[in-house]
Amino acid sequence: MLARIILAAVITSVIGFFILPLFFNSGPNEYFLVGWVASTVTVPFTFVVGVISSLIIEHSNNRQQVWVSYLKHIVCSLICVAIFFIYEKLNGGQANDFLIIALIIGFIYTTIFFISDYVTKYFEAMSQKV
Repeated sequence: MLARIILAAVITSVIGFFILPLFFNSGPNEYFLVGWVASTVTVPFTFVVGVISSLIIEHSNNRQQVWVSYLKHIVCSLICVAIFFIYEKLNGGQANDFLIIALIIGFIYTTIFFISDYVTKYFEAMSQKV
């Protein structure tokens, strides 16, 4: 289970690098720069917070529906965004601009992570049947 979730985090990091710049207004020369900057912040949290929270959610999931599990992942993402928002607000930063960007990034990465985890779970179940 841990190996599958780590694989989902790797897939999320790679896909997120290319998908995330599409949601920001940047020039054609800044596409990879946006992906790189966002990835330097989100990839460590994908591996630490995303993997741990996904393990906890999957362990506590007693045959719940898929959308309930997805909502739990979104709630964990919102908790991380709230922590960053409070930190930014306490340090006197522009928290309102930060909140919108963090929500977009959190939603995108959480969705990619959940879908890739679901797909890898499906392939893991298919390989065990064979």
